Amino acid sequence: LPRLCFYGCESLAEISIPSGVSSFEEGAFKMCKSLNSVSILETVQSVGDQCFDGCPISTYIDNLVNHEP
Repeated sequence: LPRLCFYGCESLAEISIPSGVSSFEEGAFKMCKSLNSVSILETVQSVGDQCFDGCPISTYIDNLVNHEP
């Protein structure tokens, strides 16, 4: 998903990423203040900086993405 593609979309409450999406660029969902549910498939290989900053789920996503086995 391109850089800042959903930036500030305050009505966006949930997203389900379809197969085929392999990356989110910087700030793709930044400041989506209603975003509280995200379904990410294993096809997503990279998440850009500040992708979920300002979202209610940003801490959860940061932990999920930065988790090391």
